[in-house]
Amino acid sequence: MNTPQRRRVHIETVTKSHKGKTYTSILLRRTYREDGKVKHETLGNLSDLPPDVLDFMRGRLNGELEEATPSGPFQIVRSLPHGNVAAVLQTAKNIGLDQLLGSRRCRERDLVLAMIVSRVLSPRSKLSACAALQAETAQSTLAEELRLGDVDVHELYAAMDWLLDRQKADRKQACQEAPSGGSAGSLRCVVKLLHRPQVGVCNPWLQPRSSRRPTSDRVRPAL
Repeated sequence: MNTPQRRRVHIETVTKSHKGKTYTSILLRRTYREDGKVKHETLGNLSDLPPDVLDFMRGRLNGELEEATPSGPFQIVRSLPHGNVAAVLQTAKNIGLDQLLGSRRCRERDLVLAMIVSRVLSPRSKLSACAALQAETAQSTLAEELRLGDVDVHELYAAMDWLLDRQKADRKQACQEAPSGGSAGSLRCVVKLLHRPQVGVCNPWLQPRSSRRPTSDRVRPAL
């Protein structure tokens, strides 16, 4: 199967004067021959594009920039992982975790959800999790996906207190409506998950039972 040949196009600046006024248009054109004459076909008007975008397009069309990796003023400063964040967030929404935390979106709910996702992706202390949500020290796109902005470690602890109050309120309501506990039991699991201390990769309880060290040698929880 033959691959259709691409039409060569270029960017042209056209200046016209009318009644003492000068009009400048930047057009995307292609040049072709017909009956021995050179003709121009206008494919689009690029006059509204920013100058830096036009410069990039000119360099790309002239072959000055490679197809895969733009050069010149473009430089990849940092690339944050996103696939794992998207997978865990989508799973949390599919199982209704966000609705379990709160029927209406609020900052406390987003912070709690961020801590849960962070615990799944990379268990760490609250201080380290807070640093991973900052723009300067971000380790993923989690804060950007949840639109958290600037996050302070005290906000994380305040969000955990908010979650604890939610659990108490749901437990009281569940006791009045049904003895089974309802969503209070699920919130209790979330509270325990977020309040569980992190001890890093040296946690003896993450090791096989036969290799656990005595209680006195365990690593102290990270603050």
